[in-house]
Amino acid sequence: MPPIKTSLATKKNLIVQKYKSSLNINSANDILCKYCNKVIKFTDKNGKQTVEDHLKSEHHRKKKQQAIEIQQIQPSIDISLAQQSKKVMKNPYFEDVAKWMTENNIALSKLGNESFTWIFKKHHNQDMPCASNISKYYVPNLFNSTLEKIRGVIQANSIYLIIDETSDKLNRHVLNILVGCLGEKYSKPMLLMVKFLDQANSNTVTISIFQALERLYNGKAAENYGKLQVILSDMGSYMLKSIDDLKIAKVFINLKHITCIAHLLHNVCEKIRDENDQINSLISCLQNILCKSHQRKQKFREVTGLSLPPTAVITRWGTWLETAFWYSRNFDLITRYINQLENKSKAIESAKKLVRDDNELLKNQLILVLQYTFIPTAIKELETQGLSIDRQMDILNGVRDQLDGYTRDKFNSLMAKTRDLRLIMASNDYNFRKMIHYLPLVTVDVERSFSLYRRILSDLQTCMLESTIEERNIIQFNKFLK
Repeated sequence: MPPIKTSLATKKNLIVQKYKSSLNINSANDILCKYCNKVIKFTDKNGKQTVEDHLKSEHHRKKKQQAIEIQQIQPSIDISLAQQSKKVMKNPYFEDVAKWMTENNIALSKLGNESFTWIFKKHHNQDMPCASNISKYYVPNLFNSTLEKIRGVIQANSIYLIIDETSDKLNRHVLNILVGCLGEKYSKPMLLMVKFLDQANSNTVTISIFQALERLYNGKAAENYGKLQVILSDMGSYMLKSIDDLKIAKVFINLKHITCIAHLLHNVCEKIRDENDQINSLISCLQNILCKSHQRKQKFREVTGLSLPPTAVITRWGTWLETAFWYSRNFDLITRYINQLENKSKAIESAKKLVRDDNELLKNQLILVLQYTFIPTAIKELETQGLSIDRQMDILNGVRDQLDGYTRDKFNSLMAKTRDLRLIMASNDYNFRKMIHYLPLVTVDVERSFSLYRRILSDLQTCMLESTIEERNIIQFNKFLK
């Protein structure tokens, strides 16, 4: 068997970890010398030698010596700035206000609004702090305090990571990384990092994982790589490659990878949607008919006596199936409504063709789709926090046992892509089984962190700095920590 090649991103991370006092990785994934402010070219062939030659060069030594001399003068300046900062931050009332507003996603600009602050002056006889002081001093302090609480929960325990990527309304790639503590007692996952990526690929994900561990272990990640036991992600190809690169590097000696089983069931739902094209066409036609027409919406309510049809969001787990169930149960009322419409659009004409009496294919599909009601139920149960790994597997196996035909084939093909799940469940190591008793097999917690993120980045706050978004997302998500 030929030797397995270590990826370029992993090699870069390893050399930066070795010389981290002098090197860093910039946003373009290049190695940057901190003292010379110079990008060092790193290739598969002679990257390590190029880096070491630069660190030994006379130019680098001079720059490093100059930086050391400046640092010897800097402490006195830092002390004076720290004293000024301490004067601003010594008010515990202001700290509580910062915590209350940040955790509840209240815009700090409200502090300049008299109609918002008068109640504090009237009932507490307290002046409200300046919004800029809260943002500059108190929120970063609250963010650092949250990170310390995360470290306090983790301590020396084995850990797992949950990672996922999304795009925000500004079309930025956002990677959230959650960390959890493995053990016999349930430990709620905690949001550790919100990373903005220039590109969503295996290299940027690999680098982000290293950076998250550096943050968690306060710059001593290399000493704790063995504590990372499991990474949970979706089935994205770049996610799979990233974690494969970590395994190949042999840095994380105990690392195992699992893909989300809720995503697995959602992909089975997608297969059902593809096979039931008549139902999908009906859903699409009715959505187009009702879209942006208040008159048609009102007529729909009058004719059917129903509320408006549920919207099938393809990216949300199981929602298309739930929408199909609604159409199946209310098909006669939907048919009555469609037949009363005038042919003023192609969507109405297409819908009338679909609901004709002689369209037996649609009727058969509407009947057969009802046999899959157990799938959305299983997905919702898997979204419950605190389930044991055995209970999660029972839910998954229960779904498998009720599937047949093309759905069973799809399920089996997806199970082959769950990476190390079967290896973990087949383990006879008693201590390992105790450690993973509450290991989550779904990425629902990282999806919840994305929901918080979208509430923070509202239409009125799109100019917020990336660092500020990260601070507030981490503070809000982890507010359960005491």
